[in-house]
Amino acid sequence: MPNVGYATIQIIPSMRGISEELRRQLSGPAGDAGSRAGQESGSRFSDSWKAGLAAAGAAAGAVLVAATVSAVEKEKVADRLSAQLGLSGKGARQAGKVAGGLYSKAVVDSFEDGAAAVRAVMGSGLIPEKATTKSIEAITTKVADLASTFDQDLTGTANAASQMIRTGLAKDGTQALDLLTKGFQSGANKADDLLDTLNEYGTQFRKAGLDGSTAIGLLNQAIRGGARDADVAADAIKEFSLRAVDGSEASADGFKALGLNADQMAKRFGKGGASATAALDLTLDRLRAVKDPVKQSQVAVALFGTQAEDLGKALFAMDPSSAAAGLGEVGGAAKSVGDTIRGNTATQIEVLKRQITGAFGSVINAVVLPAINGFIAGVRQIDDVIGSVVNWFREWGAWLAPVGIAVTGLTLTLSAQAIATGAVTAVFAAYRGVILAWMGVQRAA
Repeated sequence: MPNVGYATIQIIPSMRGISEELRRQLSGPAGDAGSRAGQESGSRFSDSWKAGLAAAGAAAGAVLVAATVSAVEKEKVADRLSAQLGLSGKGARQAGKVAGGLYSKAVVDSFEDGAAAVRAVMGSGLIPEKATTKSIEAITTKVADLASTFDQDLTGTANAASQMIRTGLAKDGTQALDLLTKGFQSGANKADDLLDTLNEYGTQFRKAGLDGSTAIGLLNQAIRGGARDADVAADAIKEFSLRAVDGSEASADGFKALGLNADQMAKRFGKGGASATAALDLTLDRLRAVKDPVKQSQVAVALFGTQAEDLGKALFAMDPSSAAAGLGEVGGAAKSVGDTIRGNTATQIEVLKRQITGAFGSVINAVVLPAINGFIAGVRQIDDVIGSVVNWFREWGAWLAPVGIAVTGLTLTLSAQAIATGAVTAVFAAYRGVILAWMGVQRAA
């Protein structure tokens, strides 16, 4: 039994030794290799991660700097826009917001272009006084789209649309821009004079009782009939509006040749509105019915002046009763142009890019610009204080110079005395220390 116990005691430690030896062997070269591999892998991952973070940080920094510069420039442009329009407070913020909206939605190529569009539209009187930001942006977008799509001057487009409202050719900006769009699309701008014609002859169209669709339709009819441009067709309508009511013998003879009474025609045309339009329509109908080309030309000149000679047969192509129908569907024409030119993938990508940049801009406007302005204000305060001190010394320096010299001399004298006193005190302190040390040695002995 003692032997059995002895064997048991010896075996257990031996088995423990084997386990420890296996653990040591396994954790030796293999463990070291695994550890090294893990460390190297972790190191490579760490380095890559650090490099990625550094690159991302550099990119973010570049974007932040660019966004800050852009925000500063936009602020400058917005202030200039406000000054040009005489706006402040809410009105200024509204104009700046519209300009930014035009840029972020890729209506214009830059914030400066957006500001120019807002200035042109709001300066033309096209926008009602109490218009909302949304309605201002909608009208300005259409003006910008029209100008860029048909290569027209931005201000000229806005002014023409505004003139159409003032002369009754359109009830509001939306209708005016729809009419202009159809005019450009239908050929009324053959000689690139449609905007100028509407600006110049809008009040004459009003005298003839024409609405916008009929006026532009008449210009189209004349051009399709061979007219040189829109201007000469409009000028013929103007001439008729003068001769219809002038009571001259030539006008009376012209109406008589058409079987019409000059006095009655003058009254009908003088009423304006639908009555005037009907008088013009009837006159042109009677002219077309004249079979003798010589007589037809003579009567046309009597009632439409030399413009009838310039137009020739194109005058007889003008028919107020069917002119508007030739334009087709007018409503929504301007919006359709914008939807079309921005309906492509490239523009949508640009819109996304600008929206992301705009998000940075919001942060810049809320945080960075106020901080920069606060820093500038602080520097100015310091500069004001320094300037005040400099100015004070500049004024009193001559009187204070002797005092300053005296104070400086006195200070130096007192300083020298204090230094000497300090040196003597230090010597006595050292001497006292030696004496105390010697006394200590004696006591110890």
